[in-house]
Amino acid sequence: MDSVTSSEMKSVRTALKEFIPETIAIVGQARFVDRKLDFLRINVVIQAKTYAEIHALTQYLGSLLENFSDKGAIIVANVKNYNDTVAIIQRDADGDLTVIYTY
Repeated sequence: MDSVTSSEMKSVRTALKEFIPETIAIVGQARFVDRKLDFLRINVVIQAKTYAEIHALTQYLGSLLENFSDKGAIIVANVKNYNDTVAIIQRDADGDLTVIYTY
C-alpha cells in the first residue's frame, strides 16, 4: 500500500478497535494501477455477541469508508463474525455505498 492508503487504513483500524471492545482483526489488500489505488478489500473479523453489535459496526465502518481520499477506487469490506460473513459493504468508484447483510 502507498503511504496515504496505509495511513487511512490505520485510522480505520484504530477507530474500529475503539468502537468495539471485543477481539477484532482487520486486514486490507489493495490493487494499484499506474500508482493509483484502484481497488481495496478490507476484511474485518469480529466476535460479536448480538446482531445489534454487528449492525452498529457495519454502519460505522460504512461511514469510515467514505473518508478514504481516493474517491475513484472501489472499496469492498467483508465483515465476518467468527468465520461467517455477516455483512458486505461496497463503495463504488462514484462514491455510492451499498450494504448487504447476510444474516
